[in-house]
Amino acid sequence: ENKTSVYQFYQFWFNVDDDSVGDYLKVFTELDKDKIGKIMREFEADKSGRLAQKTLAYEVTKIVHGENRAKSVVKVTEVLFGSADANDLNQSDVDLLADEIPILEASGSLIKTLVESNLASSNSEATRFISEGSVSINGRKVGGTEDTFESGYSLLRRGKNSFALVKSQ
Repeated sequence: ENKTSVYQFYQFWFNVDDDSVGDYLKVFTELDKDKIGKIMREFEADKSGRLAQKTLAYEVTKIVHGENRAKSVVKVTEVLFGSADANDLNQSDVDLLADEIPILEASGSLIKTLVESNLASSNSEATRFISEGSVSINGRKVGGTEDTFESGYSLLRRGKNSFALVKSQ
C-alpha cells in the first residue's frame, strides 16, 4: 500500500484488456473454474459491462488489501464514474479518495471552488469550462455559474477524468 494506493491497484486490474482477463482470473484469483466460466460467458455476451474486469479487480484487491478495502474502492470507483452518490461514502471511503483527488470545503462560488480544487487554473478558465458544458456536479451538467453544491459531499467533475470532492453545509 505504501508503493501503490488501493485505488490505483484496483484500477490497474480493472483496465486489463478483454483478451487477457480470462487468463488473469484463472491465475490471480481464488475463484473456481465453474465461477470463472460463468463470469466469462456473461462477459462475452456483453463486454461493455466489463463484468470480468470488475470481478478480477475486486478479487485481486480483496486478496492483497482485504475485503473491506476492496469494497471501499469499488464504492469510490462507482461514485467517480457515475453509478453511486457521493453522500453514500463513509469516512474510510473519503480517506481512500483523499489520496486520489482533492477534497475541499465549498468556497461559496462554483468558479472559486473550481480554481481552489485545481480543476481550473483561473477564474476565466473556470468560466470557460462551465460555458462549454465540461463541468458537472454529481453527474449533472452545470448550467451556469449560479449552480451550487448540495449539503454533504458532492462530486465536482471537469471533463472525463478530473475530479474533486466538495463538502458543503
